[in-house]
Amino acid sequence: LPPDPPRRPDGLAFETLPSMPEVRAILSLLAEARWREMPAWLSFQCRDGSHLADGTPVADAISACRAAFAARGPARSLLGANCVSPAIVHELLDALLAPA
Repeated sequence: LPPDPPRRPDGLAFETLPSMPEVRAILSLLAEARWREMPAWLSFQCRDGSHLADGTPVADAISACRAAFAARGPARSLLGANCVSPAIVHELLDALLAPA
């Protein structure tokens, strides 16, 4: 029997990102040619409704992601938040859904 063909995942998930350096590293990876067309999502871990766990403003992280996603072209790219207090979910959703 021939060997199985190389398989690729249907998408990439990067969850519970607490810091901007981690976000930047993942965005850099997603910009590489081999991952550029792969659907991906990133979710942030936040200390409050407007800051990542490391203190970076959520708005800055969202802006960086939107710019990187636009450069990726038509690949599906999503943002979210996880492992956060239920008390801050509405504020985070407002930030994630705000127009660019």
